[in-house]
Amino acid sequence: MRWRTLLQNKEYYPTEIRDRNYFKAVYFHEQGGILFEIATDSPGFSVDEAVAELGNKLMLPSGWSQNEKN
Repeated sequence: MRWRTLLQNKEYYPTEIRDRNYFKAVYFHEQGGILFEIATDSPGFSVDEAVAELGNKLMLPSGWSQNEKN
């Protein structure tokens, strides 16, 4: 992710690239302490349900459900 390299070059300290199932993201704090997230568009929320069904029920990425065995 080019943004991560750019942030490092500007002396920010971004996280490693995180795979969030629906997108990949990098996080960093600006000088005032605010946490920012920069995320990709892909693969998108249609990874685990049809586009026509989006928003009809709560879908959590694997490992996020309280009922799921770790």
